[in-house]
Amino acid sequence: MIASVDINKSGRSVADIQHSLVALIKQADRAGADALLDDWAARHSYEEVFKVILEPALSIIGEAITTESFTLEEKICP
Repeated sequence: MIASVDINKSGRSVADIQHSLVALIKQADRAGADALLDDWAARHSYEEVFKVILEPALSIIGEAITTESFTLEEKICP
């Protein structure tokens, strides 16, 4: 569940950032995910990255995996 709809300095909501991270992880785009998290940390902090972006995004992924609507298998095992 996404807890915040605050708009950050980039004009994107926290929910948008979280969903972007989920999409990048789903695409196995490590460089994109790193850039997104580093950008957030530069404006907030790495502690905030974990609490506000990463934890909720991983919860979204965890829920999707348990409902079998999300798999990384095709990205990990070509």
